[in-house]
Amino acid sequence: MKVVYSPSHLLHNPEVEIERSSAHSPYEHTGRAEKIRETLAGDKAFDFVSPTAWGTEPITKIHNPGLLKFLSTAWADYQRDVKESREVVPDMF
Repeated sequence: MKVVYSPSHLLHNPEVEIERSSAHSPYEHTGRAEKIRETLAGDKAFDFVSPTAWGTEPITKIHNPGLLKFLSTAWADYQRDVKESREVVPDMF
């Protein structure tokens, strides 16, 4: 079985997770991810491959250009206009 893996996956490392309106340590964290990777790497049934760079075409075929523009600047805008923060949790859906 192919396992898509990149060291950049470890950049997703939140300090908190929100569940039922309360913050707690995240279930999905780099330690767990690395343990899973180590376990799979020790089993010859798994083949590690790098992610494929598809570019933005598949995204632009599905999503509204306004959403993509918003997402391309949302983090920097929040840091500048609201406050510097390590985590940003959406509260409107």
